[in-house]
Amino acid sequence: MNHATVLTRFAHAMLAFVLVVAMCVPMHAFADEPSEDAASSMAQSGDSSPGDASPDSSVPEGPDDDVQSDSDSAKAVDASSSQEPATVSSEPAPAAAGVVTMQQGAGEAKDYDSIPAALADVADYDYKTNKEAYVITLNWHVDGPVTIPANKKVVIDLNGKQFKTTDDALIVESRLATLQDSQGGGRIESMYGTAVTIHADAKLAVLSGEITSHSASYGINNGGTLTMTGGSVYGIANNSSATISGGTVKGGVADIAIRNAGKLTLKGGSVSNGSTDPDSPAIMSHPSSSLIVSDGWISSPGTAVYARNLASLQISGGLISGDQCGVDVDGSTKVDISGGAFRSYSGFALSADGTVAATISGGEFTSASGKKAIDRKDTATVTLSGGTFNVASAADVCDSSTAMARSRGTARSTSR
Repeated sequence: MNHATVLTRFAHAMLAFVLVVAMCVPMHAFADEPSEDAASSMAQSGDSSPGDASPDSSVPEGPDDDVQSDSDSAKAVDASSSQEPATVSSEPAPAAAGVVTMQQGAGEAKDYDSIPAALADVADYDYKTNKEAYVITLNWHVDGPVTIPANKKVVIDLNGKQFKTTDDALIVESRLATLQDSQGGGRIESMYGTAVTIHADAKLAVLSGEITSHSASYGINNGGTLTMTGGSVYGIANNSSATISGGTVKGGVADIAIRNAGKLTLKGGSVSNGSTDPDSPAIMSHPSSSLIVSDGWISSPGTAVYARNLASLQISGGLISGDQCGVDVDGSTKVDISGGAFRSYSGFALSADGTVAATISGGEFTSASGKKAIDRKDTATVTLSGGTFNVASAADVCDSSTAMARSRGTARSTSR
């Protein structure tokens, strides 16, 4: 074999070998590697190679986001890679955390699971060191009973919530207690007891809120001192001292709005009931009690005010209106009327019985058509020195000419 033949055969063998290798290797193996210049450019721009991938580079972009910031990506990776799977606790959630919030002045507001729990943290009142009131605000409906201890300066804010109980709901032993409803719609309610009880030597100021009882009890049973400037109460039993200058009081037990066995001062607001029973007036003032009216509105389809054997009855203003009788007094009650308006649409504006001694120096009296302005019975005496009587003639001012003969001063009458 000559030298040319050998070379030719070797060339054919090498060509065959190359063809076999090309058929066995995948085509993507021949893809271009990035050049050193390209790699350097990528490193400078902040991109890293797949082997050095950071957590940020592994987070896919959101479907609606063109660009996701490094900080957002890092947060997403931390949440997905380090957070333990959520587990359901077998322990029940705290049932009452934050039921009420208590704050004193500008101090820190703290949450409690009940009103008694908050009251346990109330320090005694001291004018020099602790005179700011603790305000307890209801965040949820609560149950009673609750007692405000003596020497605690506390404001209960119903905050539009309901405070219910089957027995006595709120018992006040402190002289520094206040009730309010900052949102409206809040209510203290007792099913079988008294909604609010004020003990002797205790004092409660009612600014707003509704107080009611559904049983044979009153909304408020006062044995201490009650001041009311707003709110709504269904029935008040006053056995000590009560001053009302605003709000509404409506018929409670036997539809009597206020049963007064102490000292009752009415400076405003309204008192009403819905009973036509003469034994169930809007205000019933019992023996040895005193009733002072300078303003406000007392109304009833029956008798507005009934007073028997009172220590004193003083009326200088307000409107007293009873369909059957405006004011009915008997026994040994001493009456002093210097102002106010007295009306009755089917009876007398004022009726005096027993040994009543009534002195009238002012006021306006309007009885039903054909009735005397003042109905005097038994041995009662009526002394007139002023007032306006809406009657047909002077003879219709009082029930008896004898009473007029005993009176001193003059009475001014107007024809209707």
